[in-house]
Amino acid sequence: MAIAALEIAALPAAAHKFGAFDFQMSTIVAAVDMQQSDGMSTYMVTSDGPFAITSKNAIGSFEIRVFEKGAINSTRFGDNAQLPGAAYACLNVDSAAKSVIYDAGRKTAVTDGEVLSQAVLVTVTYPKGQSPKLKFVADKRARKLPRAEACIAA
Repeated sequence: MAIAALEIAALPAAAHKFGAFDFQMSTIVAAVDMQQSDGMSTYMVTSDGPFAITSKNAIGSFEIRVFEKGAINSTRFGDNAQLPGAAYACLNVDSAAKSVIYDAGRKTAVTDGEVLSQAVLVTVTYPKGQSPKLKFVADKRARKLPRAEACIAA
């Protein structure tokens, strides 16, 4: 009985300790490869937090386009989505090392709904003949990676 009373007495102190921790779930990013052709890859992407797109094993000019909503073969996507970052980005990748080519500062979903309704379509265009290894990762996994340089407008 004395042990039980001691355990009960210790609960407020233990609760205070746990309250000091910042419990956060990791961001989940899901990217489904929809189509690849020479010089272009298309993905359906959903994320519950900020994310980045990284590229490895390719150099040259990359263009990223993000479509908030639309339809593929009459199947709707994005009706409950938002642009997670810029709708368009142009970057020059000067190294085959892994680098960030797109930063999305927020999640794709803006309201509740089915996964496809919260997804956006992302196309990545790159030099023909190259096969970049593209990855969609949680923002915090990409923070220390180098960023590709923005294209200079002519």
